[in-house]
Amino acid sequence: MVRLLSAIPAFLMLTAPVFAQEDLQTIGQIEAVFDGETLSQSTASFLAEGKREGTASLITVSGYTSLSIYAVEGRPISIEVMYRATPTPDLSSRPLDVTISYFPTGLSPYWTSEGAPEQAQIAFEALETATDRASARGTFEAVLCLVAKLGEQADIENCKPITGRFDTQLILD
Repeated sequence: MVRLLSAIPAFLMLTAPVFAQEDLQTIGQIEAVFDGETLSQSTASFLAEGKREGTASLITVSGYTSLSIYAVEGRPISIEVMYRATPTPDLSSRPLDVTISYFPTGLSPYWTSEGAPEQAQIAFEALETATDRASARGTFEAVLCLVAKLGEQADIENCKPITGRFDTQLILD
């Protein structure tokens, strides 16, 4: 399940030109430091077939809820947090999995916490998922390992730390 949902940011990077012209609105920010470089990216919402979609969202599928926060501009960072579907996640909820990824040059190579020697950590300062004003604010830290090609395993001998914060509205599914 996590691998399936991790593919969503890659898909959106490929389709960015399609929705970039359809009422793109900034809804939040991701800031991080990776390998000594400060990164700042926006999350966005857009219209797709008349429905409001977003790069920061909460989706429930097959008994799991995925909170996804990512940007499609520049060199995107992706934050994926997986929960059991019920109850709706809040500040007291413990995630089943957290995956942080960074795509500095497109789909390959990229960096991910999936398979890294240490589990990615996320701390929410605010998490509202039960209203039409859904939002998430918090911090994250992880060790990201290089993946040379999409579909390959991470190289656990080539890893670097990332720390950051996010503050965004969420689009509910």
